[in-house]
Amino acid sequence: VVISKNGGHDFSQEGLNRFQYVSSPRILSVTPSYGSIGTKTVLAIKWIGFQLNEPFPFLPHCLFNKTMSVIPSYVSRTEIRCELSATYRVGKIPLQVILGEEGNFVTSNTMMFYLIKDNLIGSIDPDTSSPLGGTEVTLYLEKHVEVEIISCKFGDVIVDTTHYDVDKVSCISPPHSKNVVPLFISFDRDNFYDTGFTISYNRNREQQSDKIDKMDKNSTSSETDTHDIQKVTEKSVPVIRKMHRCYDGNTSASCVSIYGENFSHLKDHGCQIGARYATFKWISNFHVECHADFNLSDSMTVTLGNEGQNVVMRDFQVQTERDFYVHAVHFNAISHIIMVIGQNFVGSSDWTCLINDARQDAKWLHQGELNCKIDPSYWMKTINVKVCKMNTICSERSILKILQQQQFSILTKLPLQGDLKGGNHVHFDAMHTVGSSAKCRFGTEYVNITKSANASSFYCVVPPVTKPQEVNFELSLDGEIFIQTEMMYRYLSRPTISKIHPSRISSSRHPWALRVYGDGFVNIPTPICLFDGEFFGNAVWVSFSEVWCAIPKHLQPGKIDVSVAYEGSNLKTDSSVYLLVVNDDITRQAFSMDPSCGPAGTKIDICASTSFEENDKTVCHFGKDIEIARFTNSFCMHCYAPPRKPGFLELVRISSSQLETSLVIGQFKYTSINIISVTPTVVQLGRRNVDIELEGNGFECLPKNTVCRLGENIISQSMLQKSSTVLVCTFKDVNNLGILTLTLDISKLNVIQTGMQINVVPDPIILSVWPLWLIGGMTQNTLEIVGEQFKSGNFTCFMEGRPSKQSIVVNDSHAICVFDGCSPGIHLVYVSNDGKQLSNSSIYVKCFRQPVINEIRPRLGLPGTLINMI
Repeated sequence: VVISKNGGHDFSQEGLNRFQYVSSPRILSVTPSYGSIGTKTVLAIKWIGFQLNEPFPFLPHCLFNKTMSVIPSYVSRTEIRCELSATYRVGKIPLQVILGEEGNFVTSNTMMFYLIKDNLIGSIDPDTSSPLGGTEVTLYLEKHVEVEIISCKFGDVIVDTTHYDVDKVSCISPPHSKNVVPLFISFDRDNFYDTGFTISYNRNREQQSDKIDKMDKNSTSSETDTHDIQKVTEKSVPVIRKMHRCYDGNTSASCVSIYGENFSHLKDHGCQIGARYATFKWISNFHVECHADFNLSDSMTVTLGNEGQNVVMRDFQVQTERDFYVHAVHFNAISHIIMVIGQNFVGSSDWTCLINDARQDAKWLHQGELNCKIDPSYWMKTINVKVCKMNTICSERSILKILQQQQFSILTKLPLQGDLKGGNHVHFDAMHTVGSSAKCRFGTEYVNITKSANASSFYCVVPPVTKPQEVNFELSLDGEIFIQTEMMYRYLSRPTISKIHPSRISSSRHPWALRVYGDGFVNIPTPICLFDGEFFGNAVWVSFSEVWCAIPKHLQPGKIDVSVAYEGSNLKTDSSVYLLVVNDDITRQAFSMDPSCGPAGTKIDICASTSFEENDKTVCHFGKDIEIARFTNSFCMHCYAPPRKPGFLELVRISSSQLETSLVIGQFKYTSINIISVTPTVVQLGRRNVDIELEGNGFECLPKNTVCRLGENIISQSMLQKSSTVLVCTFKDVNNLGILTLTLDISKLNVIQTGMQINVVPDPIILSVWPLWLIGGMTQNTLEIVGEQFKSGNFTCFMEGRPSKQSIVVNDSHAICVFDGCSPGIHLVYVSNDGKQLSNSSIYVKCFRQPVINEIRPRLGLPGTLINMI
């Protein structure tokens, strides 16, 4: 026996609880059928019908008078022996054989055992009879007997009693050929008790005529039918509990499916819908169907049974449109709404909720959910909820207990964020009682709520994660219903510094800002700059890969350690770089060149620690080629590398009227850039902050003005060089459908065609899922998704922020997703065509704890036995 909480989709663990089917037993005989008071009696009971399998945990018992159970001695499959106590009272004792457990027994037919006293008959009158019989013989009882004497036996001839009283019983003597016969009495016509008296048949002819006359007037038939005395139970009255249209893939317009109790007596009966007869179909003791040859009207009366017997009537409201079903009703304490989860909510208008018979307009979200506002006066009360279409067609009621609104006040300074290793405390105040099962949820991770030392607040310890991310932060006072706080917890990785610009400055004159390049910079909390570990002001956040630091004045000459940290946080860059501070007398030789390698056409930035005269004619020398320099500001200028073959190493010099001679700035190495692959190749329309990772070689020489381009008009917002072989281009949003070509724009003169294409697919629409209830603790949970615009390849479902383990697109409107289990609570299910961007539409599903059957009662019975599961 297993149990499912979601319509047979998932079940409890198998094999732990088993139910033994048995057939109904029957007692064939009991020997002896009577016994004497004050002595123990061993009864030999012949019976059939249990068909027990050896070994069997349930032994049969003898049940006397429906109250005293006796463990028998087992003789064979067809015979047991039971001992009746000597202290049992005088009278008729019903005997049954039972099998099973307390509260539920399989019971046999009933046989009678008679317990009487010795010397039951005190005297008889007369003790003679005519050979032709006809004499009324009265037997006087010594004491009152609580059982009825129903027959006498004269020798071997049985007759019924003609009169029975508390102190005497009478029988008419039958004709007999013997002179003297013993007299017996019987309580069941099968077993006879010897009275100890005899009847003498008088052969006097003078008495014969009188006896014959008397016999003619009073004679009764001595022929009797031997039968078993069985307990007759009154038939239970059928009861209808629930009715709806039949459903077998499609809803029937002419069939009513009826559920209730005690339908076993209706097998040969009919049914009537309104005034017309329908075909009756008996399915089980709890389920029947009525099939009509006409369409059902809006309202009618259903009658079960033939006229005059077992008639059951019930009004049945028939839905005129496609049936809709309510599966679950939940309360959202934040928005004060009732979430009605169901199926076939077709059409976005004309839906209402009946809350304790008070009508409330419903907000249609999709075919699987309606929302209704709830008045605060209903909090902590049990209410009845119905959903109605056009104010006439209503669902069956759903009983919902409104939990007290869960209110929280977050005490931890916002934003909520910290290191990947977790361990931070998120403190909050609760307006209501916090139970022992209260929990916080960070994305998909659950942690218990702990009471603070001051006993006035509570906190949760942030769990660790493996990579930077933002997750939903939720709270639950009861550990079941989680309330979305509309807050996110941000896991931050330690930022890294790859280089600074300029890397060399004068000790007295320097640019206003130092550009720091790296990875993992965030703008909240505020980044700060550290020079040799000392704070000299906040940094200006430019992007995740760049911040600007104001350089402190009058730094002492030497190597200065530069790092970035965050205000109020223990996060600091794992790596640092050195800024070279030089004396004034050599500032004319303090130049920097970036980059030092790249393809032809690369923009090369040259900066000095002293200012240039911008109207001065300054040129860059690449071997014999001369390029006119263009000034970025008074300290920096740039030139473009002329054409050379990859691998060529060129000396770079600058000259101007300001300089006495040309100065060697450095060497520039010509390299080639190759793109091997890009990830992802599929992007969902409307997705924001799309990261496209390029794998290849030569990326270390890309100038910082390089951009990625999708198609003609979509240009990357930022670009991060992870290594010499990995480059990440970030696009703010992607709003063009179709297949777009990816290019690298190094300069106006140098565009690299990657040969890679990105497929931009539409946003999928999720309309419904099945089942709406899942069971936690399962190895996996499977959902069938129905919607629109599903695309295979990177299609993924998401629940609790987790992607599905497996996703199969059957067609553009049907998909199947498999998850590695679920945690108890209400969760939103999204879909994605690119495995990253979530759909704008979603569906609620509820995950229950896996049901566990600890025990079933009874563990044995007939078909139709009601089984209770604990």
